[in-house]
Amino acid sequence: MQYTTANILTLGGAMYTNNLLMVILLCGISQASHADTLKKKDVLNLISGKSATWQTEDGKIKGTIAWAADGSQSVSGNFSGFDSDSGTWRIKGADVCSTWTKIRKGKEQCNPFEDLGGGKYKSGKSIIQF
Repeated sequence: MQYTTANILTLGGAMYTNNLLMVILLCGISQASHADTLKKKDVLNLISGKSATWQTEDGKIKGTIAWAADGSQSVSGNFSGFDSDSGTWRIKGADVCSTWTKIRKGKEQCNPFEDLGGGKYKSGKSIIQF
C-alpha cells in the first residue's frame, strides 16, 4: 500500500480514535474502582464507638480493633513481638488517620475506607469486617 497524505490522516485518525477510546475506558475503570470509597460522615458513622475484626490482605495477621468516640483506639492480634496496642484515630478529609504506640513506631498513617460489600471494608493493607 502506498501511503498518501489522505491515508496517513485516515490512519492517524484511527489511531487517535483508538487512543481516545482507551483513555475513556481507563478513566471509567479508574472512577469505578474509587466509587466505593466512603465519605467522611460515612466513615464516622461506621467506626466511631464501634469495634470490628480485621486481618491483613494475606490473612496472616488478624485480630480485633475498637475505635472509641473520644478518638482513642485499641487493637489486638497475632503481631510479631506483641499482642495488643493502643493509640489515637482521627478523620482527615475522608481518610482515617491512625497513630499507635508500637505499630509503625508511633508514625501516623492515613487511609480511606473502601466498601467491599457484605460488611467488609479495605483500609490500607487490612480487611475489616463489621
